[in-house]
Amino acid sequence: AIVNIAESAATSLLNSMTPDQVAAHLASLKPSLHGLRASTIRKKVTPLLKKVRKSHKDAWIFAEPVDPKKLDLPDYFEVITKPMDLGTIEKRLVAGYDAMAHFARDVRLVFDNAIKYNGAASEVGKIAAQMLDLFEREYASLVQAVEKENDAAHLGGADALAAVAATKAPSASADHGHHQHQHRRSASDRDAAGADEVCILCGSSALLPFEQRVYRCNGAACNFAKIGRNKTYFTDKHNQYHWCQRCYDKLKPDEVLEDIADAVVRKEDLVMKKNDEKPVEAWVECTTCQQWVHQICALFNGRVNKSHDTPYHCPHCVARHRVALQRRLHDHPAAKQARTATIAAEPSSPTAVSPTDGAAAPPNTTDDAVLLAMPPRPLGAKDIAHTSLSRFIEARVTKALEAAVARDAETHAKGGALTTPRPSTAADDADAAPPRIFVRQVTNLEQVHQVRPKMCAAYPSYPTEFPARSKCVLLFQEIDGVDLILFGMYLYEYGHDAPNPNQRRVYVSYLDSVNYFRPRKHRTMVYHEMLVAYLADVKQRGFHTAHIWSCPPQKGDDYVFFCHPKDQQTPDEDRLRRWYVEILEKARDEGIVTRIANLWEEHFATGDASAAAVPYFEGDYWPGEAETVLKDLEKEKEDLEAGLGGPKKSKKLTLSKAKKRKPSTKKKQHDGGGAVAGTTTANGADAADEDDDAGDDDDDDAAAASSTHAAAAADGTPAQTKKHKPAGDALVARVAEKLHHMRDNFIVAYLQPRTFAAMMARRADEQGTSTDATDETRDADDVILSDFFDTRQNFLNLCQGNHYQFDDLRRAKHTSMMALYHVHNPEVPKFSTVCGACQSDVHPGATSWLSEKDRAFALCDACYRAGKARVFHAKQPFAKATVGKEVDDAGSADEGLLTKALERATGGDGSGASSHGGGLAGAAALFGGSGAGAQPSTDGARHLQPAPYGGASAPRGPPRAEGGGP
Repeated sequence: AIVNIAESAATSLLNSMTPDQVAAHLASLKPSLHGLRASTIRKKVTPLLKKVRKSHKDAWIFAEPVDPKKLDLPDYFEVITKPMDLGTIEKRLVAGYDAMAHFARDVRLVFDNAIKYNGAASEVGKIAAQMLDLFEREYASLVQAVEKENDAAHLGGADALAAVAATKAPSASADHGHHQHQHRRSASDRDAAGADEVCILCGSSALLPFEQRVYRCNGAACNFAKIGRNKTYFTDKHNQYHWCQRCYDKLKPDEVLEDIADAVVRKEDLVMKKNDEKPVEAWVECTTCQQWVHQICALFNGRVNKSHDTPYHCPHCVARHRVALQRRLHDHPAAKQARTATIAAEPSSPTAVSPTDGAAAPPNTTDDAVLLAMPPRPLGAKDIAHTSLSRFIEARVTKALEAAVARDAETHAKGGALTTPRPSTAADDADAAPPRIFVRQVTNLEQVHQVRPKMCAAYPSYPTEFPARSKCVLLFQEIDGVDLILFGMYLYEYGHDAPNPNQRRVYVSYLDSVNYFRPRKHRTMVYHEMLVAYLADVKQRGFHTAHIWSCPPQKGDDYVFFCHPKDQQTPDEDRLRRWYVEILEKARDEGIVTRIANLWEEHFATGDASAAAVPYFEGDYWPGEAETVLKDLEKEKEDLEAGLGGPKKSKKLTLSKAKKRKPSTKKKQHDGGGAVAGTTTANGADAADEDDDAGDDDDDDAAAASSTHAAAAADGTPAQTKKHKPAGDALVARVAEKLHHMRDNFIVAYLQPRTFAAMMARRADEQGTSTDATDETRDADDVILSDFFDTRQNFLNLCQGNHYQFDDLRRAKHTSMMALYHVHNPEVPKFSTVCGACQSDVHPGATSWLSEKDRAFALCDACYRAGKARVFHAKQPFAKATVGKEVDDAGSADEGLLTKALERATGGDGSGASSHGGGLAGAAALFGGSGAGAQPSTDGARHLQPAPYGGASAPRGPPRAEGGGP
């Protein structure tokens, strides 16, 4: 039976990849050294560390931290920015390294620092080089030994099962040109063997858990605090709003809680649930060999798995049938005759021929040739149309990367390597050409950002709105044949038509990244260059200032990418600020930035400062804090008039305790800026304590954790007219007190001389609203709309609702593949309806059965007719519906309400979600069920997902999730 590769290319990206790309992807699925326990790492590397420490009689000089005062080295910390010593490494081993590579990084840092400060020719430099050479040799041997142990531990896994799969494949039939659909095992067969089945691609039999969802309480007392794991909560039938037990108890029976889909919600309408869902990865069965694989390992696209006859062929079967087809074409009599004729024509120069060289396709092998042809690849990153901005940034980043690689090659050619070459991997091989990168702009929106009411009331002449362009720019890199999303930034541009104080300014609302860039040594440079290139572009277009609020993310927060790699560290406040300053200093060296300052010095330090002169960016710290302070001032004034006393002393604000505010639901208002998440130095790991669960009496401050923000501010603040400045601006004075201790975090980068801003302001006044007015800042690119990327919240909700995660490379590949699928197929719904019993996708137009008590729970038609509704007593009764429609209480169908309810449940429309992006409001059953069992699906290519009830295939205890949270 010959596999028709083309017919299954749509279900798996692997089947449209080259053999080399498939091999690279499968190799990346092998057990990683990153997965070792801290105790295992300690056991493996401690003997090596002891050997290094005893390798030289003067090794003691590296045993303790360098004391610059004692050794009279006043410039030491100017030269060495990351000190390290062997004693510190020993202490870190006791605390626990999470990867062997991190241990190796620290050891190398010890000796690299010594060589850097003392020089390679110095006595200390020579000792460091000798000890580093020894370490590199011994560490390379240790890595090989550990990898062999991992391979041995997984023997009988991927490789062995691939061989088994080959023996189970049916033999070729005479009708080799026709694909024969193989008989699939029944659900009961898979249930019986499910716990023992092993993924033939990664060799794991585990039910791999996804990151658990975050629900936030809508109660007034909690103000969007997280509902703790295994805690009871109450939700409406759409699973859109949630109340913890404490807030639920405070609700009044007749109180109208929310207005959802033209229906009121009262306390009696709420359903009690437990926050204990444990979603795990789905499986899919190969149509040919009937072996099971993780859908993520297979780069399987479940959205095209629409019918019982949808085929899926694993890469082992595809490779085996390619070889069989090549052999058949090579051995065909017509092919042999053609090769013989060629050799006879040139007997003096025989050449080796490949299976198809010199062979005209015989008439009866045409089908084979078609089957052998590589099917077209699904549309990827390079197929997204360029804009002028993306083309400019891509050109600059590519040029910088090529220059860095050329410098490496030149250094290597000159013998610049001082030590034994370090073992390289695909991620950091310095000799390999870096995979191609793509920069694309996926949104370009015209928006109007509204000024908040109290600001308008306090300053009547202040603008009521600011027109802006909102943009999202992504960096992709082709890794193992997959266009991987690595870096993203959301940007606001306030052009020439925006009134002051925002005129000709840009604001970087969000930055986020993951650490999979290759080669790793150039990752920081490339991520820096993304922002430098953007600043260069807006400078050319006549913008004059850029502001950045440097604030690291808090634990549990995601900004753009859902669930960062565990080994990606979150920086502290100082480190993140230095990261931004390094970028801006680089831009200043290139003449892009003229001066670097901070917002406090520019607008709050002087006694005559006016609030009307402070840039007002949507989602930034200033607009929200200004509204809060104005409210406090009003209250204090009322208290004074009522004789209740004077103003209270304002509390010192810290970013980790800043008040969180509900997101605006105005139609034209963007979801705002958020804290700078990832960069090469900034994202991925947890940054704050997790004791902020809703419902804990001792945790009232938990709800006050504010969304952190990254903004980019522009340069040049034009003078304001006196009519905007009230006498003794109390608002500025009050906010200045709060900002003073964190003033360095609000960075202002000037792109033009100060006189430029004033000159442009005068020109704007002179030209007025004339249609002939000159506006260099006007965007020449067309508006780009995307339901998936218009706001960072939209993309975050898409990922959360579909378990698209970035916590390991295999998941990041699958997530990127699916994100590109959505970009190129915008008509596909963001979320698929998932059967609560078999966990298969129920596609638009198909029949489903909705729970009347929990509209976020549905059964597919097959499960309902099989009587599985009886298992879900709490969900009964069920009403028949069509996906894309919802049956109302009267039995009629309202077009599109099911999809809309689902989007509301995940905050997909921007409402009902926290400003963190952690406000995923639910649809647990629709997105993976709430239990731990496993059931196969017979809808199209068979696949497994967690079932919400136990049964014959109760899973083994799930392993600890690989992802460490945002």
